[in-house]
Amino acid sequence: MLQSEKFKDWQFRYQYIYAKRQSDKSKNKFIGALLTDLFDLGVTPTIIEFDRQKNRASRNIYIGDLSHSKRVICTYYDTPQNFFGDYVLFDRDTQSRRTILYLIVTSVILLLIGFFSLLYLINNQFLVFNFKNPRAYLGFLVILIFFVALGRVSKGLPNRQNLIRNTSTLLLMLSMIEKNKDEQTAFAFIDEGSLGEQGLKVLQSSVSKNTLIFFLDSIGANTALNFKGEKSEKFSDNSIKNASSLTVNYIFSGEKKDNQFYLSKKMLKNKKINMKNLDGVMRAFSFT
Repeated sequence: MLQSEKFKDWQFRYQYIYAKRQSDKSKNKFIGALLTDLFDLGVTPTIIEFDRQKNRASRNIYIGDLSHSKRVICTYYDTPQNFFGDYVLFDRDTQSRRTILYLIVTSVILLLIGFFSLLYLINNQFLVFNFKNPRAYLGFLVILIFFVALGRVSKGLPNRQNLIRNTSTLLLMLSMIEKNKDEQTAFAFIDEGSLGEQGLKVLQSSVSKNTLIFFLDSIGANTALNFKGEKSEKFSDNSIKNASSLTVNYIFSGEKKDNQFYLSKKMLKNKKINMKNLDGVMRAFSFT
């Protein structure tokens, strides 16, 4: 795949400007940028809201007529939270535990920093109620910063190093949409996909039982592509032909160990996309 100026522009913006896609505010910024790019490609997306709560809502973005499509190609756009260890695909429980452990450890560390900082402020008279003393303002500013930081950490810190998981796949999706001429192929950018399947389930409820669903994940990693449908195999052009409508067909990068697929932290932090993988998927779907 030749990296055009358009592709490089997409990569810069989604890798850096819209890298965080976790809070409702950051997701809305991303969706605004994505809609602009989709309109520039001459397609009209549809936004579906689900799981609406008081201050937030989850949103899937669809391109094409899902109800009459023979196949839907999708990926998730929300940013995963930081976690300990490798990324283990198809093991939600392990990923959840590692994410929660990271959340607990970072929260405890921050609380300890806050405790010792408070002792320092008290012992050095930063917290005196004498507003003629500049130290008082500095002390209360430190406390304010601490509580703001604690609030963010307690909600989970989004991983900004997400070129591989999952910005590379977003770029592949945009490239496929640009090349697509088949009206029976639809696309979906789904929410709540980094640590759950809620967005995917909403998508499944919108298509017929005979529609093929292809779920893409971490395509740009520097390792082999795999296919997991009714059975697991190395990804090839035949994988698309052998896909089943009875299950979700996953295409992903990953190494296999003890019957599990995973991506190491080193791979996830890679700052270069494996373009051969993107080319392979484009070719298999006949978008080249």
